[in-house]
Amino acid sequence: MAKKRKTKGKVKEEKDRLAEPNGEAKKSDSVGDGVTELEDQIKKLALASAELEDRHLRLRAEFDNYRKRKEKEFSRLLLYQGEEVIKSLLPVIDDMERVVESTDGGEDQNLDSVVEGISLILEKFRRRLSRHGVEPFESVGEKFDPLLHEAMMTENSDEHEENVVLQEFERGYRYNNRVIRHAKVVVSAPSPAEEEAEE
Repeated sequence: MAKKRKTKGKVKEEKDRLAEPNGEAKKSDSVGDGVTELEDQIKKLALASAELEDRHLRLRAEFDNYRKRKEKEFSRLLLYQGEEVIKSLLPVIDDMERVVESTDGGEDQNLDSVVEGISLILEKFRRRLSRHGVEPFESVGEKFDPLLHEAMMTENSDEHEENVVLQEFERGYRYNNRVIRHAKVVVSAPSPAEEEAEE
């Protein structure tokens, strides 16, 4: 019985100690420290989140500015992309104007010299185009190719097989190996005698 009383006494002492003001303060201090730590962590996380959001907004603004600047540069490039070609062709126009001026009002002008002047200008013009990657392609005698030619008409021919280009109305041109103008051509067709023989 004495042992039981002793144990009950210890429990009562522990209850009394916890009920004392010093015991309560110790318990609430440990809880208060935990709350303070959590509040500090929340503040740190809120600051980090605000910094990330600020950085995100700045990056987005920088990207928008970059995109707008590139769009403006691209639009300007497209607007003036032919400037160099045009500049290189202006001297050809000057030469043509000189030929026209030299023939005004002069009945005794030598036709051969005018033709020679125009031939020189034409050659100069072709060289300028070639410098910019524009080249004509040959069509007469070649097999008709819809990627290169536009058939304006057909002509019966005993001398050529079917679908051969016989004549060229307008020359075809390539720009850096891409067809920019199809050649307008006359294409061979079988003669009526050949068609009858086939039937």
